[in-house]
Amino acid sequence: CIRDSWSRQALMGAAIVVVLGLPHLIWQIAGGWPTLEFIRNAHEHKNVAMPPGVFWSEQLLMAHPAFAPFWLIGVFGLLLAPRLRPWRPLGVAFVVVGIWLTVQHAKPYYLVAAYPMVMAAGAVLVMHWLARWRRLARAMTVALPSVVVLLGLLVAPLAIPLLSPVNYVAYEQTLGLRPRNAENSPMGDLPQHFADRFGWRERAISVGEVHASLPAADRDHCLIVTGNYGECGAINYWAPKLDLDLPTAVSGHNSCHTWWPERDDWRVVLVVGGSRERAERSFGSVELGAVSEHSLAVPYEQSLPVWICREPLRSWAELWAEARFAI
Repeated sequence: CIRDSWSRQALMGAAIVVVLGLPHLIWQIAGGWPTLEFIRNAHEHKNVAMPPGVFWSEQLLMAHPAFAPFWLIGVFGLLLAPRLRPWRPLGVAFVVVGIWLTVQHAKPYYLVAAYPMVMAAGAVLVMHWLARWRRLARAMTVALPSVVVLLGLLVAPLAIPLLSPVNYVAYEQTLGLRPRNAENSPMGDLPQHFADRFGWRERAISVGEVHASLPAADRDHCLIVTGNYGECGAINYWAPKLDLDLPTAVSGHNSCHTWWPERDDWRVVLVVGGSRERAERSFGSVELGAVSEHSLAVPYEQSLPVWICREPLRSWAELWAEARFAI
């Protein structure tokens, strides 16, 4: 196995990985290693520190409980079965990454992308074992895909928005498969991956109304700053679709910070989200322009204020630097 790992093909593959990853590494160095900051802040302020048992029990739900035998057989097969020896690095990668994510208290879905390869390996081994019983093997080639489809249809509404919010909640309660909250923020009636689909259009409309209420001179020198990349992207997405005459929204969140405008002639800043006290730490004048409401959004986005801020207390360069955060 060690000899295979240092084969010419493996070295060529490693070289390709280095070449593909080099631009990202350069970006990390130039940006002061933002991913390390992201991981640190996520651990301290955002993600729930799941015990190892909880993390792996969630894997059963993520990959479907009925399919657990296949990916478990696949993992052990990749590590131990002579038939799958050429693909043993895949099994090693799954175990190493799984242990790393467990130790880091990562969100359970981070491991989902690794399941197709171990499930495929498990399926190969199962069919190999059944090959000695030809009739059973033939039956399984029909039965297994049918079971996969049926069980997939059963849980599809939990992952894909096939039902209305009311029907989804009822369906989830019937199955008893509500996903565990992976973040410290509270969860509403809908899990985050569905709740995050609501409220964005209403947010853009609220910001547009506040912007339209400003004097013309202020509208020409207005900066829109949002609390996270989701709010920023939503405003920039919906503004042209709703014919809202808005400047491009920006945010200090994650890589959005790199797109901060170079202008420094702002007369007014519309700050989306956050408390009045936080806004007053950066501006001498803060007034509430509107509150964007949506009951189905994630709880911390259900009632989002839009602050009209003037009289900056520091230079724009300092405010730009202070706005940067990764989480």
